[in-house]
Amino acid sequence: MLIFPRYPDRTRLLLTEIRRVVRPGGRVVCRLFATPEETEPLNHLREETYGGAIGNFHALKWRIAMAIVRSKGEPNIAVQTIRDNFMNLFPDRDELARQTGWPRVEIDTIDVYQGSAEHYAFPTRAQFVDAAAPIFSTARLVKAGAYPLAERCPLLILEEPK
Repeated sequence: MLIFPRYPDRTRLLLTEIRRVVRPGGRVVCRLFATPEETEPLNHLREETYGGAIGNFHALKWRIAMAIVRSKGEPNIAVQTIRDNFMNLFPDRDELARQTGWPRVEIDTIDVYQGSAEHYAFPTRAQFVDAAAPIFSTARLVKAGAYPLAERCPLLILEEPK
C-alpha cells in the first residue's frame, strides 16, 4: 500500500516538483482550499445551512472540514471524519434536501468518504505561504471569485525571477 505524506510534507513535495519545472521568470497560479484563521463552530453550520447562508452542499462539506481542523489545530483530516461529522449534524438527508433545495443525489456523494483511508489537508493561508517560502522566491495569495466558499479559496501565485 502506498502511503502519501500529509501536510506539510505533501505540500512541500508538490511545490518542490512544481518549482523544478518552472522556468526562470515563470509564474504558477492555483486555487487553494485554505482554512480561515477563525471558523464557525460545527454546531453553527447546521443553523447556517438551514438559514440559507451556505450556497451548496460542497461548500458545506468543506466548511465542516475546516471547522474541524481549526478546532483541533491540525490541518490534516481523515475524510471519514468529515462524513461522520456531517452525519451527526444532518442525520435526516431528506430533510436537508427539502430545506436547502439541494438534490439528494448530490448530498449522498458524502458516502464516498465512508471507510476511506484518504486524508485531506486544509492549512491556513499563513501555513501555505510558509510552506512555499523556502521553495519559491515569491508566494502570495489573492482573493478571487464571488461563488460560495470563494473567501476560503484564494489563488496562490508563485513566481520566480528571471
